[in-house]
Amino acid sequence: MNKELEQNIQKMGVELNSIKALSAAYLQGTEAIQKAQEDAKIAPFKKQVTLARIPWRAHQREREDLRHLSTALAQADSKYQQIVNSTHQITLAERQLQAAQAIHSQERTRTSSSS
Repeated sequence: MNKELEQNIQKMGVELNSIKALSAAYLQGTEAIQKAQEDAKIAPFKKQVTLARIPWRAHQREREDLRHLSTALAQADSKYQQIVNSTHQITLAERQLQAAQAIHSQERTRTSSSS
């Protein structure tokens, strides 16, 4: 039960940090907002990768354990990078969609003004 409570506390901490970063970003502008939104999406995965690195850096395990941890870390890093790339691609696609919607809206306004 304590482990579950600790996990919930950590999850809430990550969420709180994401909300704070997003709040600060709104004061800085659109680019900062989008960056904060991306960071919020990948924060849980970043924390998992960071936690996976702790045992690796401590060098307290036997070679076999380190080999398994190394493999798990490489897989986590690879998946984290995929998530970062996907999140960035989604952000770019959303920007393109917004631009296309704005152009479409302007064209409709022009067309209805001409009529």
